[in-house]
Amino acid sequence: GQQVLQAACRWRGLSRARERESEMVGRQESELERLDAEAEDLREQNAHLLESLRCTQQELEVCLSEAEQLREREEAYESSMQKLSERSAELGGHANHKQKIRHLESLKAD
Repeated sequence: GQQVLQAACRWRGLSRARERESEMVGRQESELERLDAEAEDLREQNAHLLESLRCTQQELEVCLSEAEQLREREEAYESSMQKLSERSAELGGHANHKQKIRHLESLKAD
C-alpha cells in the first residue's frame, strides 16, 4: 500500500507540473500572437513611412532643381544689369547731347 500511495503522489505531482506547463505554453502562444500582430502593424507603418519618404525626396529634388534654375536666372539678370549699367555710364558720359537724350528715352521705354 505504501508504494501505491507514493506512486499516486508522484503521479499527482507530475500531473500538476504538466498543467502548469500547459498554462505557460498557452500564455506564450497568446503572447506570440500579440507580438505577431504588433510586428504586422509595424511593417505597415514602415511601408507608409517609406512611401512618404520617397515622395518627400522627389519633392526635394524638384525644389532643388527649381532653386538652381532661379540661381542661374539671377546670375543672368545680374550680368545683364551690369552690362546695361556699364553701357548707360558709357553713353551717359558721351559728349553728344542728342545721343544722351535718345539713350535716356530708350531706357524709360524699357
